[in-house]
Amino acid sequence: LFEGPVRTNARGFGSVTFRMPEYIGSVRVMAVAASGQRYGVAEQAVPVKTDIIVLPTLPRVVGPEDTFDVPVTVFSLRDNTGTATVTIDASDPVSVVGSKRRTIRFDGQGERDVTFTLRASRAIGTSAIDILAASPRYQSETTIHLPVRASSPPVYAARTQRAAPGDRVELVVPDGFVDGSLTSTVAVSRL
Repeated sequence: LFEGPVRTNARGFGSVTFRMPEYIGSVRVMAVAASGQRYGVAEQAVPVKTDIIVLPTLPRVVGPEDTFDVPVTVFSLRDNTGTATVTIDASDPVSVVGSKRRTIRFDGQGERDVTFTLRASRAIGTSAIDILAASPRYQSETTIHLPVRASSPPVYAARTQRAAPGDRVELVVPDGFVDGSLTSTVAVSRL
């Protein structure tokens, strides 16, 4: 992230506001100052954290009709978090099996684990898995994009049919394939 140039007051103080993308860890903040022929530089490591953190563990990829568990660890970095609600939602081709909501209680700082069950439909694509942990005072949300793809290699089928002038040709598109995975092409040529 970059912001500049920023004008300071007479004492050299200024402020910059950044909206951090989804990130937890440490960032290095650097400032370069200039006034006439004088220059200066400073840097500092700044921790990036929220009061409550959601850390889901999802597979990298799933197949059509797979059912899988998603463990979610919620960290509380405050003593007054209290009761928090963890919710999960998934877009097609994945859906939540059972309850989409779990309630956990924090008596102080610490972590709690909850588990949700998800299922991929008989289709391929990418699902957006949204997980939110919210207490009366704090909340944290994360979105994971989970690919659903077939485990078998692509299957190709071709059919050649000759037609005389004026003949009618009927082509039947095969079925039984995973939804969203079938494409058909018709090529016509003269002999």
